[in-house]
Amino acid sequence: FPVNEEQFPDIVGRVQGESSSGKRYVSKSSHELLAGYAHTPKEYHDAYYATDPFFLAQDDPGKGQEQCAILQPPPVSKLWVIMGVNLPTEVSYFYKVDKRGKEKERLVLDPGADKLSNKKDGKLNPRGLQISGGMGFET
Repeated sequence: FPVNEEQFPDIVGRVQGESSSGKRYVSKSSHELLAGYAHTPKEYHDAYYATDPFFLAQDDPGKGQEQCAILQPPPVSKLWVIMGVNLPTEVSYFYKVDKRGKEKERLVLDPGADKLSNKKDGKLNPRGLQISGGMGFET
């Protein structure tokens, strides 16, 4: 994916119950979340976006992601960036695995993670983010 998640303010996704204790959250990248739980979107990504020369396809894969067309500056003379200040912004998500009948496993937001809100806790909430409805916010 053309995303450098190391630049994000927090880990994008955490999934409950994938550790040996079953109670902790395990950090997952966007790619790992798609590959593990969203098979159809992952297949769509691989079939269309990864091969589209105007999106992710690269002439020389050895040059890295900076060659991807989607990461190039847009062909405009002026670009306005509008952003809010002091507004809660979603930066992280806490999921739990939902198994319903014979369906494949899927992820749902875990409101049980709200108990970690505003508490600095090692790997679970290292920045002490406000968590509401399974979503971590920064302001």
